[in-house]
Amino acid sequence: MKNTLSRITIDDDKLNGKPAIRGKRISVQTILEFLSAGDS
Repeated sequence: MKNTLSRITIDDDKLNGKPAIRGKRISVQTILEFLSAGDS
């Protein structure tokens, strides 16, 4: 779990402060929405 959490960042200047994957401009929320829709 520790390794997973180190990959998530929160920056007020990016994505309106939403949690995101480090080094990417994709929010954790977006990834969870894709997974819940059945994507792998």
